[in-house]
Amino acid sequence: MLSEKQKMLAGAEYIASDPSLIAERSLTHANCHACNSTPGCAPQKLEALAQMLGACGPDCYIEPPFFLDYGYNLHLGKNVYLN
Repeated sequence: MLSEKQKMLAGAEYIASDPSLIAERSLTHANCHACNSTPGCAPQKLEALAQMLGACGPDCYIEPPFFLDYGYNLHLGKNVYLN
């Protein structure tokens, strides 16, 4: 039987209140908060981005506010600017 996360990633109906999905969203929301509240390109901001994104190349900058529920499917290359 597929987990709720596997169902979600497959594009099937899933239960969003699954405890593992709630935990993943909570961690990503905490990292978004850290990213949004840290000015410039401080190491804490880059660490928060690295923890929540699938990939984050060098010289990425995300203009706050930035919100995600799950970030592991988002892959950013080098010299990315998001506004």
